[in-house]
Amino acid sequence: MTMGAPCIFGKTAYENLSIKPLPGRLNIVCSRSYKIEKNGDVLHAPSLEEGIKQCGNVDRVFVCGGAVLYNYSLEKDLIDVMYVTQIYLFDETLKKQIASNKKTNTYFPYNFDNLKWTKYAVPFDENLLPKENPNVKAFFYKYVRQR
Repeated sequence: MTMGAPCIFGKTAYENLSIKPLPGRLNIVCSRSYKIEKNGDVLHAPSLEEGIKQCGNVDRVFVCGGAVLYNYSLEKDLIDVMYVTQIYLFDETLKKQIASNKKTNTYFPYNFDNLKWTKYAVPFDENLLPKENPNVKAFFYKYVRQR
């Protein structure tokens, strides 16, 4: 879905990627203090608006996290479409492990106004989920802002 499109990350979200930079995409790291070594696939931006400007004239830009960028983009009405994966955990031990991991305990804002968005279910490949734990279910949604 993001292949070929610019992807904007907060510092921590970018640092937690297992593959850096994401291949086939312009990667932009937003941070007032974090400086990244420049190369052709990774840029630094001091703000989300500056990161969007660095994308140039493109059809779409993905804000890939973290929570600060998600909240900011919603507050400032900077996005018109959201793709959201909702993950449900049915194993209490797994829930506790994830909640205690500082790299994975930031969540998408629950306080966005559902009345301003139309929600569509999107087919999701169940083969992408870990087979070793059947207690994890995921649903993929597309939200389109009502203007």
